[in-house]
Amino acid sequence: MLYYSTDLSPDAHRAEKWDEAVGGALFPLRCRFPSANPFHGQLKSWDFGNISLAWFDCTGVQYSRQAGRCAAGDEEMVLVSFPILSEVEFSQGGVSLSCAQGQFFAERSGVPYDYVQPKHNETWVLKLKLRTLSAHAGPLDRFFGRNFDSAQGVGGLLLDMIRLAPVRLKDVPAPLWGSVGQTIMELLTLAIEGDDRVVSSRMTAVHQAHLVRIERYLRENLANPALAPRLVAQACGISVRYLHNLCKESGVSIGDRIRELRLEACKAQLSDPLRNESLAQICYRWGYSDQAQFSRHFRARFGLTPRDARARAIAASTAGQRDRSMTN
Repeated sequence: MLYYSTDLSPDAHRAEKWDEAVGGALFPLRCRFPSANPFHGQLKSWDFGNISLAWFDCTGVQYSRQAGRCAAGDEEMVLVSFPILSEVEFSQGGVSLSCAQGQFFAERSGVPYDYVQPKHNETWVLKLKLRTLSAHAGPLDRFFGRNFDSAQGVGGLLLDMIRLAPVRLKDVPAPLWGSVGQTIMELLTLAIEGDDRVVSSRMTAVHQAHLVRIERYLRENLANPALAPRLVAQACGISVRYLHNLCKESGVSIGDRIRELRLEACKAQLSDPLRNESLAQICYRWGYSDQAQFSRHFRARFGLTPRDARARAIAASTAGQRDRSMTN
């Protein structure tokens, strides 16, 4: 646990000292102090596996995440901030918001930002990797640049859990601290997903872009017999749950879409009379590992067996050649 408490005079060293404490708990930030009065600040932090938690109690301060500190090689982190006593102002990526008591919002370490706390405040801050949160909650475009409710519902339960966890930590065996972090993660995900604005914005341009990416990946990897939701989600940078939700909203499940694309590819090759591959070669080429299953799926989709489809294609080609010969 990191603990920091100070009563700093208004001199050149106070910013440096608070910078060091905040950077140790979160990541490097530039601190400025809007008041000439002595700065008072306390900071505590706890580690819960994939999540860390920090508590700030301090007088007015301004934080800046400058472009020079957003190193390209650093893994991007997310901060989720819960102001308790007074409102804060935040701006990042061209979006500004005011976050009051009973609300929370998120910050990205990879994009410059400004955070202004005009007066004394108590703040709880969750810190986690962006990819970790994305794996649970799916694409996070809808998460940034808006406030969420921490006064009631799942958001209120999340804040209660955050406040209570450090108090109860001494009674929890160290190997279970990661499980506590996992519980906090699940509550955060539920708080995001339960917001009406998130639900109503699912089919935005962002979601359509994800559908395009999913479709492209499926078409490029149909030959892989291991193609499955988890592999698709990982390749597209989204969670499996979010993948299923996207496909459900588009009207076709991910499993049905994979099967449909494979059957269409097989039918296209069976319809080419110049191809000499066996039925087995064709079905295996497009990701089927069981020829009997392929035949059942093909018949259910097109109303005829793969063998009949090939016979029809050959018959149609022969008839066409005969007609052209008679014409000549």
